[in-house]
Amino acid sequence: MHEGERLLAYYEGQAIFGLTNYYTNPIYFYIKPSQTSTIYTLTTEEAQRVIAEQNLYQSINYILANNMTKFYRMYEKTITPNNYAFIRLLLQELNLASDEVKASVTVASYIIKRSGLSRSYVMLVLSELRKGDYIHMEDGKLRGITSLPERF
Repeated sequence: MHEGERLLAYYEGQAIFGLTNYYTNPIYFYIKPSQTSTIYTLTTEEAQRVIAEQNLYQSINYILANNMTKFYRMYEKTITPNNYAFIRLLLQELNLASDEVKASVTVASYIIKRSGLSRSYVMLVLSELRKGDYIHMEDGKLRGITSLPERF
């Protein structure tokens, strides 16, 4: 995000960003690859030309719907009733991520970057969840979740 430098999402594999600029004023965000990546860019005018020539309007709608769903789910998590509920959702999300993502980030940094919560609070919650044998971590990386209590 432009304001606050908060991490919105991890993407794996191919992704298309910026199509909202086709219909509205530009939305600016940063992409930070965690590994060697190939990134192709087009100006809005070039994209409009290719889309018109190839009649790709239906494909654009699929991509926009997919991106909107991912951003809605991210937004939905940010309006959870309390901080623990937010941490719980992020732990579940990280647990579902690929082994590559789990190996590339510590649980604490994943939660802090996504939530904006204080490091001390996140570390307290993670420590208590480990003591209760709800989560399993090794070298700060999530290895698994046994179960997570609804409340903290």
